[in-house]
Order: sequence, then structure tokens, then C-alpha cells
Amino acid sequence: MTARGEPGVVMLTRRDFLIGSAMGVTTLGTSCGQNDDLSERLKKFNRPYARMNFSPSDPGPVPITKLSGAPWWPENVARPTCVDGHKMSFIGQFRLDEVPNQQQPPSLLSFHYCEQCMFDGKMPFGWEDEGHQLRYNLSIFPNLDAPIDALGIVAESSISPLTPVLEQGVETLNIEDIWEKFPETAVPGGIPGLESIPHENRNKLGGWPSWVQHPIRPVDKSRGVMWFVGQLDCVVCPDCYTFLFASDVATGRQEAEMVLQTT
Repeated sequence: MTARGEPGVVMLTRRDFLIGSAMGVTTLGTSCGQNDDLSERLKKFNRPYARMNFSPSDPGPVPITKLSGAPWWPENVARPTCVDGHKMSFIGQFRLDEVPNQQQPPSLLSFHYCEQCMFDGKMPFGWEDEGHQLRYNLSIFPNLDAPIDALGIVAESSISPLTPVLEQGVETLNIEDIWEKFPETAVPGGIPGLESIPHENRNKLGGWPSWVQHPIRPVDKSRGVMWFVGQLDCVVCPDCYTFLFASDVATGRQEAEMVLQTT
């Protein structure tokens, strides 16, 4: 098996580079004394992020960032159903104006997912998952003063209601992005000259995606690359990461997408 299509090179995985726990801030192996300027080059990719430290609670249908429980949902907008007619489970909602460094107006991204389809073996993996895009729903609501439908919970969810406290931080690229931008680092033995890399692998808003497979970057209908809203760690299903994206508000009606990857 080859790495990045190079003959004779052993395929490396993200786990080859992790020291200690796969959760929290990632530290990567290094070959000392080689390419010491790589860590300096990575600094230009630094981005702020907000780690979501969740605790059990459900304040009800209010327009805040949270997981599960009763969603904030405007009246006269039908609740999401999948292509098979199942009512979708409410996974979470996220204030786009809380995403660091994006300067978004007040708006809410609401994420629904068909758990019944997942149990039936029709699990959707998001953008580019041919034939399964109608088994999840991402909606962005810009008017947070709109009256709500007051329907509460319409489909059961396996996720317990959680509300976060946001903890600010700064991180750089994930290992998959480093391999892509610096192909010379995808070699056996670690990343030369890089002693450690600050990267948050857990639930967060903003920053960089913690890819566990090859990077997938959704584009909107105008073919513009969407910006990274945040990620959920082992929320939709065990051993999976869910990455959320949105289009630029300047394009008009904002679009949203998701990518789900498993370890």
C-alpha cells in the first residue's frame, strides 16, 4: 500500500502521529533537527476556535448553541423529514455569530439527522454521499426574532440534551491538512522538525477540521468553498466526527452542509 500515491512508501494514518490520547490537544511525533522551520511556517495557519464544553441541560426552544432537546424552529416552516418519510431527530443548533473570526450576523444553523435511516443501514455521510443527502437537514435561520412553532420535540433522539460553555483557544492545521499542504511530511517516522502542534480534536466552533480521513471541503451552489462552522466528536454516532460548513452570507441565501467521517 502506498502513501499519497507514491510507490514504495508505507501508508501512514493520523494515529501514527498521535502521542497519548486522541482526544484534546494533539501532539505529533518528530525527527529532531530536520526542517526546524516547519513549525514556524505552520504559524501562519493559526486560527481561533471555541471549544464547546458541554453539560447536561435543555433551556428549551431558544436560539442558542446547544445539542438535542427542543429546537428553536420558526413557525410556518415544516420540520424536516427524510426521503423515506421519517421525522428527523434534532441533533443540535449553532449560533453562527459565535464562530470565532467569522464576523457573521446573528443567525442559527439547525442540524437534523435521520436516526431511523442510520439504524436501517442507510446512514448518510453528508456532502458527496450520493443518494443520501435527503436523510439529513441543515437549515440557517437569520431572523431570530421570528415566532416559533412551539411543537417541541417531534422525533426522539439518542442524544441527551447538552448546553456548552465556550472556551477560546488558537490552533493550527490538522495532520491531514499538513500532509496536503506540506507533502514532504507524509513519510514514515513522523514529521521532521515539528515538536508539537496545537490542534483541538473535540467539539468546537471555528478553527480547523480535525479530519480523520482525507479532507472533504463542500462547495455551495455557486461553487464557492464553504467556511468551517465547527465539529461534533462522537455525537451523531460512536467513533465519528461530524463537520459543519456554511456558505458566505454575502452570497445571499446561506447554504449549509456537513461531512461525517469515521475512525
